[in-house]
Amino acid sequence: MFTVDPSSNEPIMLLNKQIGKSYTESGEWDGVPYVDGADFQEELLWLDTMGKKRIQVWINSPGGNIMQAMNIFSAILKSETPVDTYNTGVCASSAGLVFMAGRKRTMADYAQFMMHPVSGADEDKQGAAAFTDSCTTMLSGKSNLSPDTISFMMAATTWLSASECLAKGICTSIETTEDSNKKGMPAGNVTAMLEFSNNILTQTINNLKPQVMTLDKVTNKLGLVAGANEDAILTAVNSISEARQAAEDALVAAQQQVTDLTEQLATANTSLQEAQAAAEAAQAETDDIAATTAATEMVNSYKPRIGDAKETIDKWVAKAKVDLDGTKELLESLPLNKVNNRLTGDNASPRRLSVEAKMAEIRAKNGQA
Repeated sequence: MFTVDPSSNEPIMLLNKQIGKSYTESGEWDGVPYVDGADFQEELLWLDTMGKKRIQVWINSPGGNIMQAMNIFSAILKSETPVDTYNTGVCASSAGLVFMAGRKRTMADYAQFMMHPVSGADEDKQGAAAFTDSCTTMLSGKSNLSPDTISFMMAATTWLSASECLAKGICTSIETTEDSNKKGMPAGNVTAMLEFSNNILTQTINNLKPQVMTLDKVTNKLGLVAGANEDAILTAVNSISEARQAAEDALVAAQQQVTDLTEQLATANTSLQEAQAAAEAAQAETDDIAATTAATEMVNSYKPRIGDAKETIDKWVAKAKVDLDGTKELLESLPLNKVNNRLTGDNASPRRLSVEAKMAEIRAKNGQA
């Protein structure tokens, strides 16, 4: 978007419009062409990843949004690739901040550098003061000027020529118009001119020679001898591809085996749970039979005390299944052959029934109701 030739080893990025979009009073874009600071930042950092010799930023801009200029400023400072800036016309306002971020800062001898007060001071004095402090820090850090001097020059709206900028450390060099765009053909005799021409021709031919690409790093990574031919490299690559495919197939097979084993385990767990439930049911049934048998045998041994009515026997057996020893104790407390041995309810006490029966017998003898 901003780079003239990204394939160049010393690419040029153009910052030749205002920085950031500007708006009318109604809040609509005013149509002035602009450079988006975030987009410029991303593109510069992208170039930084490509192993370039250096990156050049050519600036001719009236400035604009300070925050967007800070995006570009920070990208230049953080770039591992050297970044040189060029003032090709005017670096005004926030564009001057971007110019000051360069490692080498070159100005054309006709170029101008301008700094002025931060806009918006009437609406937000605190914000304007904060941005002024940021600007003075950014400008003084790369120049011979103190923050106080920078602050004074900003407040006064200061324009500086290339020579003034060089004296104050704002730029590091000046490119003169006279020396620009010249091939440097030497003056003198024909021999010198021919030698110069031959040198230019030799350089041109050398530049046109195809670059020989070596694969030493590739062959070394593949475990091949240096200078291995194309067939050997292709064979090694195919072997790696086949090994990778085999590994992927083995992984798929292993994953399927895990799935099958998981399903088998789930089936086995279900069968185990069913077997445990059946065993518990069988044990419960066995325990119930044993309890019934023991209770029946014990209750039958007390028929002389409770009689042999089936309903009575069944009720005593039910109680004995719950508490064999307690029921036996109750049966032992009953008088032998002297009571009405019927239970009138689940909660009836044998001892109480015996007493009531005895009282009924006494009342009958005395002719009482």
